[in-house]
Amino acid sequence: MTHSEMSTLRLKDRPAHGGFCVGIREDGKVVMVHGALPGEKVGVRLTQETSKVAFAEVIEVLEASPDRVEHPWESAGSLGVGGADLGHVSLEGQLIWKAQVIEDTLRRIGGVELAGAFQGDKRVEVHSLDRTSGEDFGRRRLEFVISEGEKPAMYRAGTHDLVEVPDMPFAVPALEDLHIFGDDTRWNFRPGQRLKAVLPSACDPVLCIDKQAFGQDGKKAPRHVNEAVRWQDTEIRYRVRPESFWQAHSHAPSVLVDAVMSMAQVETGDTVTELFAGSGLFTVPLGLCAGETGRIASLEAARAAVSDAVANMRTNGVQAAYDLRVASVNAKEIRLLAPFMEGGVTVLDPPRVGAKRGVIQEILQAKPRRVVMVSCDPAAMSRDLRAALEFGYAPRSYLALDLFPYTHHVEVVTCLEPTS
Repeated sequence: MTHSEMSTLRLKDRPAHGGFCVGIREDGKVVMVHGALPGEKVGVRLTQETSKVAFAEVIEVLEASPDRVEHPWESAGSLGVGGADLGHVSLEGQLIWKAQVIEDTLRRIGGVELAGAFQGDKRVEVHSLDRTSGEDFGRRRLEFVISEGEKPAMYRAGTHDLVEVPDMPFAVPALEDLHIFGDDTRWNFRPGQRLKAVLPSACDPVLCIDKQAFGQDGKKAPRHVNEAVRWQDTEIRYRVRPESFWQAHSHAPSVLVDAVMSMAQVETGDTVTELFAGSGLFTVPLGLCAGETGRIASLEAARAAVSDAVANMRTNGVQAAYDLRVASVNAKEIRLLAPFMEGGVTVLDPPRVGAKRGVIQEILQAKPRRVVMVSCDPAAMSRDLRAALEFGYAPRSYLALDLFPYTHHVEVVTCLEPTS
C-alpha cells in the first residue's frame, strides 16, 4: 500500500490512546487510523509508516458506526487539524470512547491489580460538562500559527503540516472581538508568528502574537488578564498572565476545583502541599479551607506563575501561612518538604508526561494522609498510579471528566490513601 492507494480495513471494537482506531493490514501490520470509529469498515490512505506501525486517515466510510455524526467544524473534519480529532463522534460516543481508553490503558500499563483498585468491578464512567443549561461551554484559550499565506493555521493531526482555518466554532463568542479571521482582519500577520487568543472570563480578550500581548483595539494589553471561578458560594478572583497556563474551557476551572476540594477534604489547621501549582487555581481554595491556623507549601517552576499565585492568595484573603516556592518538582525538592508533608494533604497536577516514578516515590515516603492527583493523560496516569500502588497507596475514588469535548483528551482526578 502506497500513500496514494486506498486500502480497506475492519477496525477493532475499542479505540486506542491518542484518538486513533486500530486495524490490521493484510500483511499483519498494525494500522492506527485517524477519523474512524471502533468497529467500522473504512477505506483509508496511508500517511506514515515505520517498521512497527502504520498510520492512515479515513477517506471513505463503508460501514458506519451508529455513533458517527457530521463533524461540527467542517474545515477540521475534512482537513484533520488538531483540536477536533473526535468531532465525527457523537457526544455520548465520545464519553464511551474516553472511558474505554482509560480502562484499557490502566490494564495495559498498570496491570490487573491497578485496574481493579481503580475501578473495582464497575466500568469507568466519564462525566461531561452540563450542556443542557444553555450556558457557554466554549474554549477560552486557542493557539494558531500564521501560514505562508498570512492566515491563522493549525497543524494537521500528528504532523507538522500547517492547514489554514477560516474559523473556530468551538470558541466562546468573544473570539470574534479579536477579528483574526477573514479578509477584514485588523492584524498584519507574518508567516511563522504564533498566536494565542486569550478570552478571559472576567475581562476583555487579549491576543498574544509571539511574546507580545495586545487588546482587541490593537494596543498593548495589560500584563495580566482576570479570571473568576465559582466554588460553592464563593467567587474566587484570579490574575493570570496571558502566556501562563489556564484551563481552556469555560467551566473547567470550576469543575476541577470542585473535584479536587471534595477529594482533598482539607480541614481547618491542616498542612497542605501542592505540586505543579501554576497560578494558584487550587492553592487559593486549599488555603481558604486550611484557615488561619493552616499551612500551605507549593512548588511551581514558572516564576511568573508563582508571583501571580501569591497575589491571588492576597486578593482572596487567604489567612493560612503559605510558602509558594519557585522550584521544579523533583525528588530532591520533595525530600526537603517531607517533614511538612507527613500526615497532611498533598495535591499535584503534573503536566501531560505525569509526575513520574521518582517523584511519586518521594511523595508517598513522606506519608501524607491523602494525595489528590489530577491527570490529563491516561498513560501517564497509569504509570503514576502503578508506582503509587507499589509504594503502599491505592486509589480510593476517582472522577473522570470530559473537559475538552471533540478531542481525545480526558482529565482524571484521583484520591489516593495508604493501603494500611
